[in-house]
Amino acid sequence: MAASPPSSPTVGSGGANSAQLLDAGIRASTALAHRHLHATAWSSASSGPSVRVPRLETRLAELALYPIPELAYFRKEVAWIAQLNDILDRSTAFISLVYAYRGCVKAVPGFNPNSPASPTGSNMDEVKAAFYRLVEEVVLPEIQKMKDLMTFYETTANTLGTLLKEVAASLPSQPPTEDLMLALAKTLDMLMVMDSLKNMKTSLNNDFTLIFRRSRTISKNQAGDDKENQMLYLFLANRDVFLTKLKALVPTVPGIDDLLWELAASMCDRLDRGHYATPKEKFTIIKAAAFTMVLADPFLVPKLMTQKKWKVDRYLKVFRSNLVVPLYGDLTLEVAAVLSRTVNQKWDLAPAPFDLNMADLRREYADYFARLAQMLDQCRKTQAADVLDSHCREVFDLLAEGIKLVTTLSATVLELNANKYANPTNHSANPDCPETALNYEQAIRYNYQHDERFALVEVLTMIKTAEDRLLKADVELSAYVTKHAVCFLNSFQQMALTNIVQHAARKKKQSHTMLRAVSDLLGQHMSSAQIYMARGLLEWIFKINAVKPGFMKERELKDAHLADLQHLYQQLYWIPVVQALPDVVGAATDLSELWYKEFYLELSKQIQFPIETSLPWILIHQILDSSAVDLTHALFVPFLIYDDAANRALNELKMQYLYDEIEAEANLAFDLFLHKYSHMVFANFKCKGRVAPISARRSRPRWERPQGSRCRCTSTSISCGISRRSRYAQILGRTIPFQQILGQKINLLFRNSLEAIISRFESSSLTAVMELETLLAIVRSTHEQLGQHLSLDAFDDMLAEVDEVNVGHGRIVGHLAAELTTDFARHFAYNGITDRFIRSPIQVAERIQRPPVRQHKHEYLYGNKAPERRPRIGAR
Repeated sequence: MAASPPSSPTVGSGGANSAQLLDAGIRASTALAHRHLHATAWSSASSGPSVRVPRLETRLAELALYPIPELAYFRKEVAWIAQLNDILDRSTAFISLVYAYRGCVKAVPGFNPNSPASPTGSNMDEVKAAFYRLVEEVVLPEIQKMKDLMTFYETTANTLGTLLKEVAASLPSQPPTEDLMLALAKTLDMLMVMDSLKNMKTSLNNDFTLIFRRSRTISKNQAGDDKENQMLYLFLANRDVFLTKLKALVPTVPGIDDLLWELAASMCDRLDRGHYATPKEKFTIIKAAAFTMVLADPFLVPKLMTQKKWKVDRYLKVFRSNLVVPLYGDLTLEVAAVLSRTVNQKWDLAPAPFDLNMADLRREYADYFARLAQMLDQCRKTQAADVLDSHCREVFDLLAEGIKLVTTLSATVLELNANKYANPTNHSANPDCPETALNYEQAIRYNYQHDERFALVEVLTMIKTAEDRLLKADVELSAYVTKHAVCFLNSFQQMALTNIVQHAARKKKQSHTMLRAVSDLLGQHMSSAQIYMARGLLEWIFKINAVKPGFMKERELKDAHLADLQHLYQQLYWIPVVQALPDVVGAATDLSELWYKEFYLELSKQIQFPIETSLPWILIHQILDSSAVDLTHALFVPFLIYDDAANRALNELKMQYLYDEIEAEANLAFDLFLHKYSHMVFANFKCKGRVAPISARRSRPRWERPQGSRCRCTSTSISCGISRRSRYAQILGRTIPFQQILGQKINLLFRNSLEAIISRFESSSLTAVMELETLLAIVRSTHEQLGQHLSLDAFDDMLAEVDEVNVGHGRIVGHLAAELTTDFARHFAYNGITDRFIRSPIQVAERIQRPPVRQHKHEYLYGNKAPERRPRIGAR
């Protein structure tokens, strides 16, 4: 357990009133904090649920239990973080509102006094005014949402301005922690998203203009309403409202330059340490760093940069490695475009193609899951309570590595998609792209090359497979993670940290007090408040010891001590992340942005795009058309994109109509997929099924054998995919019996094939009876092979149904009898030399008029191109 805290907290300068307020806060929050800690404490080292990181508002009550000397600052900083989190929570509804907003202008009909729906009256002006009042009743709720958005902008700007002043004022005495910097980064990222979405959505301004102009001419609004409407009109018309507001605010905040530089440095530190568990966090860090450079541009002058020892090389390297990142949905952010707004600092960011290194991704993926499988085998042989601490540490490190792997894979896919959005193709670059192609088609449909589609399917399969395996591994290995956390924190507190504290005490250094506080906070049942304060104290210790040793300068701690503390800092970050592995992996593998297209719908003035332009269907089509590469294991992977998009529509955007569109497209994609896949399976097995019947006729003369007896199948692994991987399909939360539905489709194809064979025979002479026999044998052989994988109707029953067998005979027997009596008996003669019947050269009756031979699909006959007969040797 953690060491007991001091009996009385150390209070900074604030007088008796401050001490009384602090003591009152401690007494008021102690009971609540005890209940929370009791609810979230780990039950034991060998078992217990994964610990979720609580919100920072909860930490505010917990802080009172640990009255360390720096408690006053932590309480103040947590209050700042709570304000930023409140802004982020309220912004979620407005972001979803603006992004998914569909204009009302097109839906509003024009005024027609002769329409039955128009108001009635004698005065035409009154009728017109009544009509537009009805329109106002429909559109005004949407206008009110825009006014709420404007109010949110104003309140957020004021709150953020006040908060930045307070943080900048406290910077010289106490540097901010990484948690506060991350909260600021998320807020700046949110502001960039809001500005970009408002700039993109012209329908907002169009709807307001529709009401604003007509209301001024028809109704007499009050002066206050007219003023508010004028402000809303300017708010919607102006671009980059938040960026302009913040750039105007920066010169008025003392010490803002140091705060902005601290924020940018903190973002680069997080990237260097790998302190991001999802692609969204990584992209937030990059966007916040770029936005910070724009805000800090007034201070990026050579004289000031030299004085403060600021260097931009580190940030330039980050920006060059991430030229294009996703912004929101199908919106992307080009870092060069953001940094082009700077005046004092020029950024050399030349465009470069996105490199998708599949060889490295395959190697890392295969190597990791080989080690994970080996680790699971070892853990199944023992219990968590019986293994060594070193083995638990290996399990913990392996799961953390798995989170990094899925984050890397998902970030690669999202960056590739963002680069396609940012660099659309055209007819000159891709001749397959029509000159009349829509913007979305230029960005997606014709922009992905053939190899890129294969690679994208492969990476998507890696991501979803890794998610499934990690979630299953977490069930078995969570006890090992808990034991590692307990053992590591206990051993570090009692051994390594004790030695470091004793060293600092002998030197009487500034770090000694902070190290004692860290030692008091560490323990086997650390709450989120303890982790937060311990990490903050470690960050301050690192800053104190960041000076380079030299003449008259000496670090307070040794390099070995700093290395140990860095390891503790890393563990304190990854322990809550690994313990929340199901939530983290679920967020890291969210690929919903591959479906959303609201920006391009707005840009193209379209209601919806055809399914041929949708990336999930493009990938499904690619899987079905793959002949050189086996992708049958990834049959349903693109459908998981619809699952992610639907989950986002309901839980984040909270838009039912978006979910309805996703559901409609997913249903259509599944129907098209089922139709095409059933035909592929049938043709493939028809190709394989014709081998036995044709091989059985090898004794026939070569010129009488049907050609094309070699099986040219498109995918030899289709039969394996039917039985092993596609018994059930999960689409939008529904379990679909895929094999059962596929069997029904195949039954229909068998009937169509038999219908084609019989109708082909009915249009031919008696000589086609040999072809009829061969084709029926092929269909029967195909049915036998497919029947091993699917539940099919009996072949004889289907043949009798199609042949329309009645009393004693069917279509085949009827045609045979007709041909024997009307053609064979009249026009054929027996040739004793060749021992066969041949058509007589003397015509004794009129030729029979048969129905023309219809063209049938090759899959209904021989499986691929129908064979042709070679002429006999010596025949004319």
